[in-house]
Amino acid sequence: MCAGDRTSITLDMSEVNGKQGCWAYSSGGSLEWEMHANMQIDFDAEWQDCTTVWFAPLWLTPQTWIAPQGLSGEIDLIESCRAHHGDTVGTSIRCDQHPDSQCLEPQWGQAQSSDGPVHFTANIDEGGTWTMKKCNFDRTNCQLVSRYPKYLETTKGSQQHMKYNFMSDLYNGGAGDGGWGACGTLNLNSQCKYKIANIQVSGSSPTPPTPTPPTPSAACSANPGCAHLSGNCCPANGGVMLACCGHSPTPPSPPMPPTPPTPSSAACNANAGCAALGLSGDCCPANGGMMLACCGGHTQIQIQV
Repeated sequence: MCAGDRTSITLDMSEVNGKQGCWAYSSGGSLEWEMHANMQIDFDAEWQDCTTVWFAPLWLTPQTWIAPQGLSGEIDLIESCRAHHGDTVGTSIRCDQHPDSQCLEPQWGQAQSSDGPVHFTANIDEGGTWTMKKCNFDRTNCQLVSRYPKYLETTKGSQQHMKYNFMSDLYNGGAGDGGWGACGTLNLNSQCKYKIANIQVSGSSPTPPTPTPPTPSAACSANPGCAHLSGNCCPANGGVMLACCGHSPTPPSPPMPPTPPTPSSAACNANAGCAALGLSGDCCPANGGMMLACCGGHTQIQIQV
């Protein structure tokens, strides 16, 4: 790592004794992002003496890699390969796996040396197309070195909104998968050294579309104030908005209080008119079934002087 740059990656095989193996770095867990329109990736790179060895000082990959490579979302920003005649380097996007006349994948450099530090700027435009330019270290004299048309709609990682991260590796294992079969070269004397620095991923995430509010239903049953009607109310057929639209139904009237029960006791003291006369026993009716005159009301008592 370079002092003061936590994004830097360095490897120097001249300081490695056992040179057979794989040296790799991943930014997964510390620097991850989603690929989207209007984003940009910048970085600086420098390499020396990297002939006859498979090295990829910086590449990016989705969280889940789904074959084939050209449709996975992986982009090898700088990569050498035995299949590249003359020990060249380029940006691998596998145009052969997503044919398009605008796809661009040239070999733009030499594995022997980058001739000093160089700057790279990659973009995804509004239409989802990926491009990358190689520039002088001061960001002048830029040339287009990579173009993947409709990258966002073509690759699995973007389609499934996966997180992406950076990788950096030099594979000198002597055997491996199909990638080794196409690109690998065992070099037990490799002096390859490289440095990546000042990595920046910029560009705001896409703003989700504002949801369109649902269109209110015209049906009477969908409007509380008109729910007692049938058909369309808000508006009714013909475009007239009924008065009940937008109102809640009138709450029902409270129930009437219950009628107090009629006294059922026949006792004289349970009937006010008979109790006032000081009668005892049953009055309403009296024994025998006769209903006395004092039942059902107050009785006036006349006192004779």
